Amino acid sequence: MTDTMIERISTIADAADDAAYWASSPEGRVGLDTSKLARDILTAMREPTEQMRVAGSCDGDWPHSRESWQAMIDAALAEGA
Repeated sequence: MTDTMIERISTIADAADDAAYWASSPEGRVGLDTSKLARDILTAMREPTEQMRVAGSCDGDWPHSRESWQAMIDAALAEGA
């Protein structure tokens, strides 16, 4: 896995050229499946980087920052399910 969140998201955005991210609409138009792209980006963001975890822990005063972050990402993913 890459080290930074920017690298993770860039990797997914680069893959948007892949056929897996293109879909046909009911009207027969073909376009970028932005919902799939957004879900994949959120999924990549679910695991915070070490730098994010440290920043979110408020100097150790909030030891459950990782779990809270993951719960927020899970809730965002569930909104569109």
